[in-house]
Amino acid sequence: MLGFQRAHAIDTHSVNRHVLAQHLRRLLRECCWVAALISVSVWLGEPSCLAQLNSGAVSNRRAFVEIKTEQESEPMPDQVTEPVQDQVEPPASPAPHETIVQSTIEPTNSLLWFLQLAIENHPALDVASADVVVANQEALQASLPPNPQLGVFADEVGNEDSAGLIGVYLQRKIIRGGKLELARRVKSREADVLTQAQRQQLQRIETDVRTEFYRLLVAQRRVELTSQLQQLQSDALDTARTLFNASETPKTDLLQTEVQSGRVELKLQQAKIAATAAWRRLATAVSFPDLPPRSVHGSLNEITQTLSFEETLPNVLAASPQRQEAMAAIDLAKAQLRRQLAQVVPDYQAQFTVGQDTATDDFFTGLQLQVPLMVCDRNQGNIAAARTRIARAESQLSKVELLIARRLTDQFENYDVANAQVEMYDRNLIPKASESLEIVSVGYQQGEVNFLQVLAAQQSLLDLTLEYLTALENLWDARQQIVGLALADPLTN
Repeated sequence: MLGFQRAHAIDTHSVNRHVLAQHLRRLLRECCWVAALISVSVWLGEPSCLAQLNSGAVSNRRAFVEIKTEQESEPMPDQVTEPVQDQVEPPASPAPHETIVQSTIEPTNSLLWFLQLAIENHPALDVASADVVVANQEALQASLPPNPQLGVFADEVGNEDSAGLIGVYLQRKIIRGGKLELARRVKSREADVLTQAQRQQLQRIETDVRTEFYRLLVAQRRVELTSQLQQLQSDALDTARTLFNASETPKTDLLQTEVQSGRVELKLQQAKIAATAAWRRLATAVSFPDLPPRSVHGSLNEITQTLSFEETLPNVLAASPQRQEAMAAIDLAKAQLRRQLAQVVPDYQAQFTVGQDTATDDFFTGLQLQVPLMVCDRNQGNIAAARTRIARAESQLSKVELLIARRLTDQFENYDVANAQVEMYDRNLIPKASESLEIVSVGYQQGEVNFLQVLAAQQSLLDLTLEYLTALENLWDARQQIVGLALADPLTN
């Protein structure tokens, strides 16, 4: 071995250093020209690279990627028969986020205004939107072919007192079987899944804002009614004192009136505290917890519309983003299977060489092609795993549908109970209490009933009205959970 190394070692005293320097300078100039020509030819031969790099992904703060409706015409293959062309189109840029109101809406303290604030500023929607944009950018990256490699080689240096064999080579991996396009499709399907997750967040935010808005509306109405009750009780207390001072009523009547007045004052304080808490929850729902308190404007009449479970369930299943996310997951699993099947097609490693033999000044070229032999690893495990993922995704879809139906059943139980209470108060209890107050008032004017009976009738009517508001609030909460596709609380999902 030592003798062999000595036989081929460079004798620095015998090599003409001047000649070697000339060869190296000439080689450097030739390498620069060859590199430039090869680079131009590579770019001209890959127009998709420029097109994809120029397209990019539009990073929109509220980017809502449309669900792709393209259907692969070919059936699910058991094996890849014909490779897909490597020339791919860049993924489409995300479409602008579809908001439910115009961005130029004026502050009116209406439900529409609070919804707009939440959509434009909620961090949960920012997170979901960023996930969609990232997935589309990754789809772009997955479709790009590998870069070619340019290098310089020198061989047999010092042989026959020359620089040996010197030159440049261009090496590139040739992706076959349409793997780049299939990789892009997988990432696009992942973007579809994240898009449905974004829709879920949007629905949660809308449901949260609507629920808190009408809770605040009920709380405001409760403060108004309790303030009216407090004013009536204050007048009644003055009357009781006047009658007691005139010795027309016993002291027990005065004490009962004072106790009742204290109870009403406590109810008013509780109503104001509840209204303040309701405002804080609404401000947090629109991502402005420090928003100054203000009165909201809306109507409570619309929430009494009756819903039917049999009619609502099919509509909820059809429009549920949660179910559509599960369906998108099935498409993703199928795309992953196509990608794993394509891995069976081997990729080539090609190398083109241009050089010069400095001993004879002859130029030479070379071509190498490496082909892996798919003998042991034919991607069997990944293909089997991909088929299992499809079966799992289909089972997950059925699970989600059952989950939606169960949630809807629970919400309809609350809705039916609250709806029955609202109807009882609206059609029976409150009308009877109003009629009783009218009769007692007429009797008091005619001297047939005493003052405490009038006070009790007024108290009964106002208490029933407050209970009616509570039932109306429960009805609205249940209705919003149903209309909101049984999704709520965007901060914990």
